Amino acid sequence: MTAKSYLSTTFAIAIAFWPLGVAAKYEIAVIDGDTVIANGMKIRLLEIDAPEIFHPTCNAERNLGNRAKIKLQGLLHQRQNIQFIFAKGKDRYNRFLAHMIIDGKDVGAILLKEGFALPWYPGSAAWKQRKKTWCSQVNCKRPLTATLQERAKTWILGARGSDASEQLGKSGFGRHM
Repeated sequence: MTAKSYLSTTFAIAIAFWPLGVAAKYEIAVIDGDTVIANGMKIRLLEIDAPEIFHPTCNAERNLGNRAKIKLQGLLHQRQNIQFIFAKGKDRYNRFLAHMIIDGKDVGAILLKEGFALPWYPGSAAWKQRKKTWCSQVNCKRPLTATLQERAKTWILGARGSDASEQLGKSGFGRHM
């Protein structure tokens, strides 16, 4: 990534690191649909996987990845209440792992709900299935099919409990901007 592209996706916002509740001004840069940098700290969003931009398997994946990045940039634009809930440790790329909450809403749940990401499962079989899903998209105007979005909804509800239905809202999946 060039310095120019990094700077073009940087936002100055107020951010609170939960549970500390310390508010300060931070710079957040969106790298792709599931990775951001906050004041030099690379953060990978937990429980989701967005299509790749930098090393995609196919052009469709790159196109979908760019849409996911734009969506995440839009969610960050002009927001004042952003929190990170960090998990222990880092991933294999040395990124911190966290849920990002914007204005009280989980960003990962939003990206899943609106079809810009798939649930993350470990293992090479799950990785191959996500790649196959992204590279088999015929119409890249809508990132994911309704069937895959329903799978994501089931996974979110199972992983986060019944109160996740309030986070997802009653509108269901398949809404695209």
